Amino acid sequence: MPAAAQNDVNRLELCASVPITATSGAPEWVNIIPLADNEGRIHARDGREFILDDAAAFVRASNAAISKTGPQPVDKDHEMQSWWKPGGPALGWAEKYELRPDGVYAKTEWLPDGEQLVTSRKYRYTSSVVRCELVNIERDKYGFMESYELQMKELAGFTITNIPALEVSAMFSSQTKRTPMDITALLALVGLPPNATKEEFFAAAQAKLTAEGSSSVELAEAKTKLAEAEAKLAKAEATITKLTSDAAAAEQEALLSKALEDGKIFPSQVEYYRSQIQKPGGLADFKKFAETAPVLVSGKTKGKKVETTSNAAHGLTERQLQICRDMGIKPEDYAANIKPQES
Repeated sequence: MPAAAQNDVNRLELCASVPITATSGAPEWVNIIPLADNEGRIHARDGREFILDDAAAFVRASNAAISKTGPQPVDKDHEMQSWWKPGGPALGWAEKYELRPDGVYAKTEWLPDGEQLVTSRKYRYTSSVVRCELVNIERDKYGFMESYELQMKELAGFTITNIPALEVSAMFSSQTKRTPMDITALLALVGLPPNATKEEFFAAAQAKLTAEGSSSVELAEAKTKLAEAEAKLAKAEATITKLTSDAAAAEQEALLSKALEDGKIFPSQVEYYRSQIQKPGGLADFKKFAETAPVLVSGKTKGKKVETTSNAAHGLTERQLQICRDMGIKPEDYAANIKPQES
């Protein structure tokens, strides 16, 4: 970025413009700033404004700057303040400033090129260069400066121009309160150094926009593929969960059937042990139980359904029949076993 723009971008401003009046030769005293209005505001041609509430102090500060650093330059079309290609020859020098009833005047030593441009009427207006202080600053919730107004502090020369409103417009937004542009940061966004040219900036910005557009398409495609992969993974996980659950259920039923067949449990106990197996650690506990539990039902009847016959064949009571049903024993066998005990 040009040194002048980098150092002064927040305080170097272009102000309202007034015509150069001359009949013969370039005028020694040139009106470069009009008077402020009753509210202490200087209005540019396009409606923008600057604060100048103490014109006398402003002129004193400007003359003090001349006493300290020497006469201030006069150029054309603000070439010395260009953000992209600063510099250029001086067309004259402002040696002193004076406050008059109709505004601020500059005592000017015109160089031949400058005098020729003015006397030939190729340039008819002035636009002053003013160092300003940021006032009435507003910040966002994060503390960053959001907007401000410009308090005119002292002059830094002036320029001759024919389109002052356009020059001012090119430098600032159309708002009275406006957000400053950090050119260094803008160049960095597109990967350029501070001294990059305007053409380099536009080329880099276009390339970045094109690349970001391609990246956006690629990102959208990647997101779609990721969503599809996640859906497939979820489906596979659901299938695995179901297969695992089915396998566990099959193992549980096989263990229950084996225990029933081996006479380790009664048919009436199957649902009870099935519920116990579902508990944490229940399957392992049932396996241990089935390995060590004694046989409760004889080999002839274990695991078989209870066969029912008429009471006349075995002579058992209803209570005794219920015992047979619970234990999976034929009523005849139960009756045969209890008859010797009854005799």
